[in-house]
Amino acid sequence: MYGVVQIKGHQYKVQAGDIIDVDKLSANVDDVVDFDQVLFTGGATPRIGAPTVDGAKVVAKVVRQARDRKIIVLKRKPGKYVKKNGHRTHYTGLLITEIHNGAGEVAKSDKKVNTKKKAPKTVEAKKEAPKKAAKKPAPKKTEAKKAAPKKAVAKPAAGAKDDLTKVEGIGPKIAGILNDNGIHTWAQLGETKIQPLRDMLEAAGPRYKSKNPGSWAKQARMAAKGDWDKLKAWQDEHDHGIEKK
Repeated sequence: MYGVVQIKGHQYKVQAGDIIDVDKLSANVDDVVDFDQVLFTGGATPRIGAPTVDGAKVVAKVVRQARDRKIIVLKRKPGKYVKKNGHRTHYTGLLITEIHNGAGEVAKSDKKVNTKKKAPKTVEAKKEAPKKAAKKPAPKKTEAKKAAPKKAVAKPAAGAKDDLTKVEGIGPKIAGILNDNGIHTWAQLGETKIQPLRDMLEAAGPRYKSKNPGSWAKQARMAAKGDWDKLKAWQDEHDHGIEKK
């Protein structure tokens, strides 16, 4: 037998043994509560309420008092504010134990639900094994170590193709643009005027149009001559290879 019962403004179709969640009730876990707002009962002799069935009731046991998952409530007015809140609904879990149809028929359930909270597991501390006595390190022989000769900094060798990225302001992509336009060495870059360099950058796209090649030829000439100390000193004095007038 089943019944349709109204609880706190909501209707539920229930059978004996069902577990349902309803809006929070003022009751403790393991309390037994009765609901007499029964709108319909099925079974051998169905009864329809007008609006409720006389003498019918649903008996339930409180099995939990809990909160639902969090939902996010977002209020927004464009150009004014955004307000974000969280909300968790309180609810009560009920185990339907009996349904009375008001005409002598009763449906019962022997279903049991464990309402006791599980005790937290206690982790037993493991006994630490006795630590073995640490062996004393053998005394190190004091041998005079010979100072290794410092390696000389390798200077880029002048070849068929030079590393144009040694010039401050030129990265791998700009070096590729220069290579595509026939500039592969420092000597070639040192002989190129500023305007042709700007034309190459502008043709490569808007992201390269803003680059300033004003000092590239000057730096390339120093690199071509092998004046690395002079080139490094010059680059340290100028930010991103841009000469200030």
